[in-house]
Amino acid sequence: MIGEQSATSAVTQSANPSASSGGTHIASMLNQPFALKLDRQNYTLWKTMVFAIVRGHRLDGYVKEFKTWIVNDQLLLGWLYGSMIKTIATEVMGCDAASSLWQALETLFGAHSRVMMDEYRTKIQTTRKGSMSMADYLRQKRQWADVLALAGEPYLEKQLVSNILSSLDIEDLPIVLPVEAKVSTSWQELQDILLSFDNKLNRLTTLSGATKNLNLSSPSANVAATKPSGFPGNQKTNQVILA
Repeated sequence: MIGEQSATSAVTQSANPSASSGGTHIASMLNQPFALKLDRQNYTLWKTMVFAIVRGHRLDGYVKEFKTWIVNDQLLLGWLYGSMIKTIATEVMGCDAASSLWQALETLFGAHSRVMMDEYRTKIQTTRKGSMSMADYLRQKRQWADVLALAGEPYLEKQLVSNILSSLDIEDLPIVLPVEAKVSTSWQELQDILLSFDNKLNRLTTLSGATKNLNLSSPSANVAATKPSGFPGNQKTNQVILA
């Protein structure tokens, strides 16, 4: 009987964050405000950052499944509310546990993303790089793909890579062909290749402009700007001298 009680106590202690890390430590962490405020545009980023902190402090049990750890659960609940802008917090008011708040957020932003799903998919497929910087172009496409993933309709990485390559400009063709010839290219690899190529292209453009300006300011470039000996103005001067 004593052995069973010890085993039960050990399991409870390992699963209970307050037993393993201490209520004081958890309270101290949850009293610190979260720098990123949740809004309509940054849920995926907010969720990633929050869950990293929650897992790091062994609090994910409160989010995923409500136990009996009332004090710490309420601290986490308040901290999560404090990490949102007012309008978002108002939409999920009434949750009495961290787990129910987390589920409410999943439902809220899942529904929001589903409404916009067709629009985002169309944007991914039709938006070309154009005048955007390469970094902004990649960031925008990735953001739309993240929204689709949140809605339960992920835009496969292979499709995203293919779409990005096909939506680049003709000046990027020298790098597009080698990438398309590869068997597979990961998202991270694609970013590295395109950003590196774009930086080199920008340097060449800058160098070309500087060379052009240098040629225009050189003495040889000014020869064409001087008047030839047969210019009417010079003829008039010659006539005066002869007279």
